[in-house]
Amino acid sequence: MPYTDATLFTTKETLARRMRQSNKPTILAQADINRMRWHADPLYPTESVTGRDDNAFRRDNIVRSQISADRMRTWKNTVADQREERLRRLEERKAAKEREIKELENAWLERERKKAELVNAKYVKYKEQDSDYMRMFQSAKLAASCLESLSATRAAREAQANADHDASVKEKEHILKAYQDEVEGNKRRVEEQRITRVWYDRENDKQIALHRQEHEEEKQERQRELESLRKAQKDSLEYERQETMRVFERNKACRDMLDRQMEERSRIKQLEKLEDQAVDLEIKVIQQKNEERKAIHERKRSEVKKLKEEASETVKQAIAAQVKENNAKRIDAMLRCEGADVTEQRAEQMRRAREEKYRKVAEDARRFNEENAATRFAHKTVEEMADYEYGQKKILENKAEEAYEKALADEKRIAARARAAEMLAEINTKRMAREKAREIERVCDLAAALKDVREAQDLVERCRRMALEEQDPLVRRAYDIVIRNINQRVRTISWQVNQK
Repeated sequence: MPYTDATLFTTKETLARRMRQSNKPTILAQADINRMRWHADPLYPTESVTGRDDNAFRRDNIVRSQISADRMRTWKNTVADQREERLRRLEERKAAKEREIKELENAWLERERKKAELVNAKYVKYKEQDSDYMRMFQSAKLAASCLESLSATRAAREAQANADHDASVKEKEHILKAYQDEVEGNKRRVEEQRITRVWYDRENDKQIALHRQEHEEEKQERQRELESLRKAQKDSLEYERQETMRVFERNKACRDMLDRQMEERSRIKQLEKLEDQAVDLEIKVIQQKNEERKAIHERKRSEVKKLKEEASETVKQAIAAQVKENNAKRIDAMLRCEGADVTEQRAEQMRRAREEKYRKVAEDARRFNEENAATRFAHKTVEEMADYEYGQKKILENKAEEAYEKALADEKRIAARARAAEMLAEINTKRMAREKAREIERVCDLAAALKDVREAQDLVERCRRMALEEQDPLVRRAYDIVIRNINQRVRTISWQVNQK
């Protein structure tokens, strides 16, 4: 079996079956074998992992199919070759008979043509001799010649018939003798072939058993090589997957770290901004409070000043009264000294004046004390009111700060939820991309294992439906490429079936 392009699209079982069923010896020139060794891929394409330049196979192993075909040469080839030789001889005999018939037909046609030419020449001659006498003379002469030719023809025909009869009888006797000889020879050859077939059956059984053992050993060796290659490919894919996962985890950790750093920076900037706003607000509150306290103290100071003025006026009046009383006393003393007579009435008058004086002084002291107490109470009340107002303002400011912090926290929470939603959407997108990639890989595996045109058509329809459901143009382009590869595979399968 020659190594053709059809070998690339067959399996081990198909190759083995073709080699077993082959009844033709393989004859190749050394140049053909060298060209096959140099240009061809490995013998079994399914064993190749990396493609054409695979070092796991030597180029000397490419003609193993030729070696296996040579090992399968048995008596069947001899019998089949003899049968083909007999058929070839029969074909040659048939071709020789056909050639002979063709030559006879051509000779007959040539004779007829010559006869027609003679008739035409005679017709021309008759036309030239177109007269009654000549026609009569020629007709009489023609009749005589016709009678003569008829008698000669009849005699020749009888002689030819007798000769043909004798020749046919001799030929039939010769053919009968040759047929009897051929029958006897066929009997002898059949007996010899039967004896040879029995011997070749035994030899063939031995060779088949030996070849089967060698084939099993080669099959086990190829299976071990294929398993080792698949294991190596699986290990490499696992290593690549682990490396990809490590890179993905590292990139994810870096992205998370950068996101946390950016969030921390934004939070620090926001806190600095809030601190600046709080400092400005506190400065404004302190300035407002100082202004309010200053106004309250100004009002208090004016009230105290007024009270002091009233108290100084009262003191002046008391001093004036005291001075007047002292003058009266001095006058009374002068009068008493002058009169030197102190009566009871004068003593009573002095006692009343003294009581009146004490009463006025006590009244002035009480009134002054009451004014001082009212002033202190007013001061205390004003301070308490100012403190109450300041406390209310602080409460309102705290409430505003709490509302602002709550709004800021809500905003941060909303932003965090938005980032989490974006991250989940990105994760879902990547997961969907991985699932789509796995689906496309699954479809590619199915396409690589296709052996039937109907399965390929079903797979193409499935890919088209999935491509129509997709929104991403890249995924649709990938499905188009898969459909194109499947169509190429379908053409290959159809060609292979036609080759079979």
